[in-house]
Amino acid sequence: MPLAESIFRAALLVTVDDNHSPLLSFKEDLPVLGAMTFNNGLINFDDALKGETLMPSSELLHHVSLQKKARSGRQATPLLSGAKAIAFQDGLFDALAEHFAADNRLAA
Repeated sequence: MPLAESIFRAALLVTVDDNHSPLLSFKEDLPVLGAMTFNNGLINFDDALKGETLMPSSELLHHVSLQKKARSGRQATPLLSGAKAIAFQDGLFDALAEHFAADNRLAA
């Protein structure tokens, strides 16, 4: 067993009580994990209450800075630098912030 895996396993054994929260194996408990993740249920997004945020997402400094960046990697011909284009993590932030503000059922 690799060192990192053994350290992680030891930490889990100390911090997690198997009686209350048993560990699931991706190999052995795949049907259980699948049933919890994909339950074939439908969610009506129209029923969601608006999310509670401290300020509108449009006023977040990170969101404001993203509005100044290009959503495409190219403008005209040359490639843009990473500072002028939206990166993957910026896209994730943008989507998550929008959904947190729109739906109070999301948990961080």
